[in-house]
Amino acid sequence: MRRNVFRLAWLLVLTGSELLALPRIHPKGIVNAASFARPGLPGGGIARGSIFTIFGSDLGSEGGSPPLSFPLGDTLGGVAVSVTQGDVTVNAIPIFVGPGQVNAIMPSGVQLGRASVRVISRGRLSNPSSVEIVESSVGIFTAIGSGMGPGIVQNVNTSTDRPINSPRVAAAPGQLVTVWATGLGPADFPDNEAPEGKTLPTEVEIFVGGVQVPQLDINYSGRSPCCAGVDQIVFRLPADSPRGCYVPVMIRTNRDIVSNGVTMAVGDTGGQCADPANPFGETPFRDGAFGTVVLIRAEVEMTVDVPQPFELRADFAVGSLRRETATDFPFERLTAMPPPGSCAAYAAKGSVWRGEGFPFLPQAEPSLDGGDELTVFGARGRRSVSRLANVANHFGGLLGGRYEVEGPFGIRVGVTPYLNEGGYSISAEGGADVGAFETDVTVGAPVVWSNRDEVDVVDRAQDLTLRWTGANGSGLVGILGGAFDGPTDSTAGFFCLAPANEEQFSVPAMVLSTIPASRAQAELSEAMVLLWNLPAASVSSFSAEGLDGGTALAFSLTGKTVIFE
Repeated sequence: MRRNVFRLAWLLVLTGSELLALPRIHPKGIVNAASFARPGLPGGGIARGSIFTIFGSDLGSEGGSPPLSFPLGDTLGGVAVSVTQGDVTVNAIPIFVGPGQVNAIMPSGVQLGRASVRVISRGRLSNPSSVEIVESSVGIFTAIGSGMGPGIVQNVNTSTDRPINSPRVAAAPGQLVTVWATGLGPADFPDNEAPEGKTLPTEVEIFVGGVQVPQLDINYSGRSPCCAGVDQIVFRLPADSPRGCYVPVMIRTNRDIVSNGVTMAVGDTGGQCADPANPFGETPFRDGAFGTVVLIRAEVEMTVDVPQPFELRADFAVGSLRRETATDFPFERLTAMPPPGSCAAYAAKGSVWRGEGFPFLPQAEPSLDGGDELTVFGARGRRSVSRLANVANHFGGLLGGRYEVEGPFGIRVGVTPYLNEGGYSISAEGGADVGAFETDVTVGAPVVWSNRDEVDVVDRAQDLTLRWTGANGSGLVGILGGAFDGPTDSTAGFFCLAPANEEQFSVPAMVLSTIPASRAQAELSEAMVLLWNLPAASVSSFSAEGLDGGTALAFSLTGKTVIFE
């Protein structure tokens, strides 16, 4: 009896270990291999003939992905990928296999609509994961492999001289460039053989800094002859392309689905880019230790899912002390500003509105110890914010605000605002890596959003025109907007810059179309549009022992919650 119990226990142990080794696809873990757009977002479908990525665990062996050769097979390194629609199952074409990631080509002949994808690794079957198969959905490959930032764009100088575009190697207006992507749509030749170099029938529109490339200047849009599933789009840059280090590039197919937003560098004569309108400097290359401190005054009208509208006021101080390494493809969402008059589109996991991702500060690591607090001093006294425990190299906290609520017995309670127009000093006591510093910054008057009451429901199929006054004719007005979508746990949004003295700007419908529609259940969506005024006087520099440079800035946000439809 005891022996039988022992055998049964050993069998359960062995069975449990096998179960633990089963390949597993992460929730919402199947995405376009270039854009990483999450399923459920606009652009989150998997195009026929495109390369898609499966994220998970125990998907393949640790030994590295085997080399490829044509014709490609249905298995690679003992890994296969099945695609099931109803009672029909076909094999995708794996082109990379690893323990946490598998890349495969979606066959051009699959049907449109929902499908179930599974990984078969070493004879073991993964959990099924649902995908939406679409005709086309372009993802542009990026230099930092995140789905945002500098795109993989080649400057075509000659037939043999085609360097990768970067802030160090800008393209000139009128020059031919090649964008590398995946998702143009199905091919009429076998997906597992060397691609034929011919333009696909998919209608393609290209926008560089908001300027549309004339159709006659699109020379090619089809598979790359080198690589199955990889697309190339060759076009000539418009003469009126905006100049800058981070000029947005977006591609739309069949007048419907818009790609991820990437950037490229454009200069008058090529060479190293210049970005004189960017308050963080003319060039993005920095190597050393740097600090950034920001004062933010935010006033947001809460109008969605509330009994009656009310004004939320919050005053923040945030800071970052970090080490940066200069690269050919530098990118931070705050410092990588688009040229004035254009918009960049971004998408990220989590909710930016809840502070996940900290869009107002660089994300570089490792952190530098500059003390435990940032201290702000102004007309209303002294306030301090502490180092954030869960975010390396960041300080942050609330300085004051106003959020009045009805308390017991009808008493209204709230927080006192702190930031007003005028000068403030910001200081830190210093630490092991960065010495003590103090700098002054000026909080300007908030821009007056003059047509705010007209913007409640935003039609994503129409341009969104915003008007303002009170920007004093100098500096820039930034426009931030977007939505957090609960079911996909992601935020999609836009960041536009406009000259303050123009007093109006229209966010293109194409940019708005990348944002998910607000859900009928208000708690599943959080959507806002924000304007901020950044006059030149609100940016200053500071120095400290252990730092190669520091930037302090202040701005006032005004905005409201909205519904995107």
